[in-house]
Amino acid sequence: MKNSNKGQSLVEFGLVVVMLVLLLAGTVDFGWVFGGIHTINNAAREGARVASITADVPPGTRLAKVTARVNAVAVSFCGTPTVTVSPSTVSGEPIVTVNATCPVTFPISGKTINLTSSSSFRDETKAGS
Repeated sequence: MKNSNKGQSLVEFGLVVVMLVLLLAGTVDFGWVFGGIHTINNAAREGARVASITADVPPGTRLAKVTARVNAVAVSFCGTPTVTVSPSTVSGEPIVTVNATCPVTFPISGKTINLTSSSSFRDETKAGS
């Protein structure tokens, strides 16, 4: 009788451990993506700030500086993100928008998703002119 109780406990332990490992893996993957979202948001915001104070003279200067800044912020998480800079006007005010996209691979499941963030600042190089 005592041996059957040990076997039952072992089976129950095996079932519970599987569920706990799955829960832990999901928690790690969620934390990884949450950190990625935070990182790419900060990188886009930093890039937009650089874009707002950098004139695009000669053409391409702004994109190069913004890309360098976004890469510097995001390198700890996603390597090299894709960066675009888009000037526009909102209510007569010059605005510059930076979009950053970063591929993120989950550490446990191995799936890859693209995280994208966008940030806009007033274009200080054209404001008031």
